[in-house]
Amino acid sequence: VICSFAYNSFLMPNELLVGGISGISLMLDYFLNFPVYWAIILLNVIPFILGFIYLDKKKMLYTIGCVLLSAFFIPLLAPYFPKIEVDMFLSSVFGGLINGIGCGMILKCGCTGGGTDILGTIAKNKFNISIGTFSLMFNALLIIVFLMFKPVSYVLYSAISMFIGS
Repeated sequence: VICSFAYNSFLMPNELLVGGISGISLMLDYFLNFPVYWAIILLNVIPFILGFIYLDKKKMLYTIGCVLLSAFFIPLLAPYFPKIEVDMFLSSVFGGLINGIGCGMILKCGCTGGGTDILGTIAKNKFNISIGTFSLMFNALLIIVFLMFKPVSYVLYSAISMFIGS
C-alpha cells in the first residue's frame, strides 16, 4: 500500500523511476503504455523461477505474495491517492522516500521485492558479487537506457529517487 502511494502520487504523475525491475516496468508504462502492474508481474517470472531453484523456497513464496500484492495495489488504489504534481525535486525526494519505506517494510518481514533482489542474492551466492554492487550496476544501466528516451532532468531526478529509496 505504501509503495502504491509513492507510485500513484509522486512517481508516475512525474514520470520518475525507481530501481530494479519496477524501474523497467515504469519505463514500459511511460513509453509503451503497458500497465506497470502487469510489467512488474511478467518481468518477475524469470527471477521467481531462478529463486525457486537457487534460494529458500519459503522465502520465495512470501516474495511472490508480496510482489503480486504490491503490483495489484498500484491500479486498485490509484483512484484513492491524489496525484501530487509538485516540483520534480520534491516528487523525487518524497516518492523515493515513501517507496523506500514500503520496500524496507517488505524486507523487514523477511520477504524481498522480487526481481533484482532475487537476482542480486543469486549473484552473491554464485559469483561472490555483493547485492549492493549488483543493484548499482543494474540501476546504472537502467538510468542509461532512460537517458535515451527522456531529458536529463528526468534522469537526474529519477537517480535521486533511486538513491533515497535505497
